Order: sequence, then structure tokens, then C-alpha cells
Amino acid sequence: MIVVDSELKLVDARTGAPLWTGVAFAQQSSSDGGGGLAGALIGAVVSQIVGSIVDNTPKLSTMANTNLVRNPNQGLLPGPYQEDVAL
Repeated sequence: MIVVDSELKLVDARTGAPLWTGVAFAQQSSSDGGGGLAGALIGAVVSQIVGSIVDNTPKLSTMANTNLVRNPNQGLLPGPYQEDVAL
């Protein structure tokens, strides 16, 4: 299982006063394999092997940060440079 937890801050460059803060969270768990206990064990072993070869942390971090920044309830307000990117 990969867990990403981060705090984002937007501060005024002149005063250092915080303008916005938020907490981003994302996780990726291994598949259970669909076969009960044996399937869960095989899924965990495969995830561990693949995880030792490929680091998915940067991709997961990007996803967590994007979800927070673009969240309509907690994210940053749209500005003049906002791109129209579908999530």
C-alpha cells in the first residue's frame, strides 16, 4: 500500500502571510486478486515486486495535489491563468 499525505500552502511573497492552506491525501492499495485469502496473498506479492521495480509515489502525489487544488469546495479559486483540465 502506498500512502501520500501532504500539506499545501499559498503565501504572500511580500509578507509571508498564509493566503490558503489545504491537506492532500491519496492511497493506492494492492488488488485482492479476487480469490479469497490465496488471491489476496498473490496480489500482495505481485504488488510488492512491481512496487520494488516501479515507484508510483510521484504519480500518486500529483493526483493528491491536483485533487486538492481543483476541489470546488476547498481548492484554489479560479484565476486568470487557470487551465481547463478535466480530472
